Amino acid sequence: MAGEGNNDQTTPVLTTAWQRFALEHPIGDDRTEVMSHVWATNRGTGTAVVLVDRIEFYDVTNELLISANASATAGLTTAVNQQGSKLDATAQDLVSLKTQVGDVSAIGFNQLSTKVTQQGQAQVAQAQQITGIQTTLGGKAEASVVQTMDAYVKNLGESGNLLANTTFPMWQRTGWGWWSNAGAWFSELGNPTGGWADWAPPGVTGIGSKAAGNTAVGEVRTFGSEIFSPVEAGKTYCFSAWMQTHRVDSRLTIAWYNAAGQHMSSSYALYQPENGGNASTGGLSSLPRSFVIGKAPAGAVSARVAIDVRSSGNAAANPPYFWMFRPMLSQVADGATQPPAWTAGGMESSAQWGVNVRADGYVAGLSLGVTGRTSEFNILADVFRVSSPSGGRRTEYSDGHWRAYDEWGRLKARWGTWPS
Repeated sequence: MAGEGNNDQTTPVLTTAWQRFALEHPIGDDRTEVMSHVWATNRGTGTAVVLVDRIEFYDVTNELLISANASATAGLTTAVNQQGSKLDATAQDLVSLKTQVGDVSAIGFNQLSTKVTQQGQAQVAQAQQITGIQTTLGGKAEASVVQTMDAYVKNLGESGNLLANTTFPMWQRTGWGWWSNAGAWFSELGNPTGGWADWAPPGVTGIGSKAAGNTAVGEVRTFGSEIFSPVEAGKTYCFSAWMQTHRVDSRLTIAWYNAAGQHMSSSYALYQPENGGNASTGGLSSLPRSFVIGKAPAGAVSARVAIDVRSSGNAAANPPYFWMFRPMLSQVADGATQPPAWTAGGMESSAQWGVNVRADGYVAGLSLGVTGRTSEFNILADVFRVSSPSGGRRTEYSDGHWRAYDEWGRLKARWGTWPS
């Protein structure tokens, strides 16, 4: 049809990185819509995978058509030649002209300058009009500034962090657990390296795990939030986390649920390869921040987030590890391309304490949740007794003496001090 056109990208060189192709679609008088096709072909002998992130349309008419308006130019010439008492009308024409075009005839400006000089008291008012014209032109933001501001606004978190327990005090997994861990392939979530300082960023705690036994290539296990987070259908959400992976890949997911608690669909990110870094020296900023952005489908009222862990195949002598730090689920604006700035979730202000048990099973003392520091393990009691759940032999401490009893409750040994 009249005005129909096309703009093809026929020979793109695709890589593993995202590429943006900007195509202009001309529209004629008989066209009121835009049709855009995405064609993909495999020109080799292997399997071709083409991922399309999104297709967006913008009206760029004003940005591209920066040409003079002929009628405005003719009107300015007439007004300048007939100045007299029509100086105000001339200024108005000039305002309209400067709004529409990027340049004005030098001859027109010269004639206008001559007439303004001859106006006497009207010169002050005319100077104000010219000042307004220059301010409008000079104050217009450049396209790059507008684009940067737009990207920043879209990436602001509009709801804060909807997740609970995102700082994991004392490496506690409260609110998080395994969704699928067939054969107990991975150990319980916590600190997989126990008391080691390696891998974890200084001052930051998270949750992770270590695999037990041999792992096959491609085996996947999933852990995530045990608490449902409220969402609004049609709104866009971003789930992000700093991931530290060693001998495994990881992928972030948002699972959407309806009011009946039924799983509707999921939004997935791509698998991120193991990074194998040591954040104990580089800090949190040395780790990649993985994220997935998705829109809640119609009927969705809640969401849970999950992390898929995929093995690259390792023997028991070289088990895989992983850590997750500072996860965040937040509502973002449509078109967001990056996760928002991290904020804590809903259970971060609770003051917690507990017995600190290392990964090897040893008690390391009492730990305060707000700092994570371990204190001494001091006991004040009349009697401190250690017994078997099934009964039998026991030992106890009292009066400065350790006593050992046999299975019939008879005192067999005692250690301590006596008065001289």
